[in-house]
Amino acid sequence: MTCTFISQQAFGQLFLFNSNQRTDTSRWLIRNKSKGIISGNSTYFAAAVNFARSREAEFSIGRSNIIRSDYSRGMIQSNTTTWGFSCAYSTWAGKDQYTGKFFLEHINIPPLLFGNFVLRTDYSVNFTNKQQYFRPSLGVTLFYADLLYSYSFKTAGPGINQYRHGFTFRSKLYASRKKAEWNYHIWKKEVWARYIRMTYKL
Repeated sequence: MTCTFISQQAFGQLFLFNSNQRTDTSRWLIRNKSKGIISGNSTYFAAAVNFARSREAEFSIGRSNIIRSDYSRGMIQSNTTTWGFSCAYSTWAGKDQYTGKFFLEHINIPPLLFGNFVLRTDYSVNFTNKQQYFRPSLGVTLFYADLLYSYSFKTAGPGINQYRHGFTFRSKLYASRKKAEWNYHIWKKEVWARYIRMTYKL
């Protein structure tokens, strides 16, 4: 009787705090509901090398909003949206170049890893030669590592486009991943009970 009472109370708490996250609360269990993209739920660190007309080394830091959906039977989808800032170093005509960037990034990893992709856009300012660039990128991801193709559009500043077509390899780290939002699809009463016991340690 005690376990039954606690389970019913847990159901009520889940409905109370998560009813605005899913319209069909009878089929979904939500843990660690995200507060939004701006605040996020994880800190993002990344190091990258951009191979183009001018090779560039880059370090990034930002905030990520990680949302994972468990459709049961081992089918898990991950969507991560990140924003942040980067600093980069390159050389051109024998001169050191220092660049600051703002970026937006979204990765999608569907079940079974078919169709996993990463979209990213950077806006950069070269502090050395005063050039500015807009760089959209598209590629494949394994969550902790990306391979992207990009094209850099020069939007301001003197001189020629130092990048144009390029490829980027990026290695990433997400701190505090335990705070990621999890959405569990409940397809059987037994599965629901198992997640309730796991959540509340019954």
